[in-house]
Amino acid sequence: MLRITAVLFSALSFIALQSALLPSHLQASTETSQPTTSVITGSDSPITFCGDKAGWPPYTYEDGNTLKGYDLDVLARIFEPTGQAYKVQMLPWRRCLEMVKEGQVDVALSASGNEERAITYRMSIPYYYVTPSYIYLKSRFPEGLDVPPSEITKNYKVCGLRGYSYHSFGLLPEKVETTSRTFNQLFHKTAAGRCDLLLGRYEVLLGFALTGTPLLTDIWQHTPVPGIEPDDFRMLVSRATNNSLELHKLLNKRITEMRDSGELDRLLKPYLK
Repeated sequence: MLRITAVLFSALSFIALQSALLPSHLQASTETSQPTTSVITGSDSPITFCGDKAGWPPYTYEDGNTLKGYDLDVLARIFEPTGQAYKVQMLPWRRCLEMVKEGQVDVALSASGNEERAITYRMSIPYYYVTPSYIYLKSRFPEGLDVPPSEITKNYKVCGLRGYSYHSFGLLPEKVETTSRTFNQLFHKTAAGRCDLLLGRYEVLLGFALTGTPLLTDIWQHTPVPGIEPDDFRMLVSRATNNSLELHKLLNKRITEMRDSGELDRLLKPYLK
């Protein structure tokens, strides 16, 4: 669980992007306050980003009308020293990916990587890692669930979120039921017995406590998917904009610098206490 020419939004999207960005207190649709000439576009057009409106805490999430999270902290460190203007909006995840693909938005935040996405977008290097996990009711599996992904769908109904990629869980897309649009729907469906277990990245599900609506309550248990490495998350840069390559290079450069200096770890640590 980072995204140059002037981009045209629909009237609703444009209105949603008018809130001002503050370093530690960010509006649900954010933008930098100064219309500084872009170091990427050569104009005053901001770089545009989108995140998942379903919520991806502690990386990007809405708290009322406020947008918060690690992603916003990372963007501030990348762009504020240069005076680069940028905007962030929260969209349904499929729409976010499609708008980046078509060049209507520059970058999608917090995206898992796979071969297909590497062709469709320019993927940044990873800027954080999460743990692919089985989530299930303790009452359903009181002894836990130590089943490899190659076997799990043979005996159990496995559910996930619509539009999400579960390649990194070791599962084929057609083996995962993905009709749920939100995490709340997914948890309710599993609690009602319509799924045996659900798939999730543990750190993200734990992060929902920051929104005031915790998902991993006492009735749930989690188990890292056996044999699966931590899942790396990246920014997806549109290939359909004129300055796509320059933006991709800038993001990779700043992510590398922050990773090597330990700044990425320092930014993330307070969210994972």
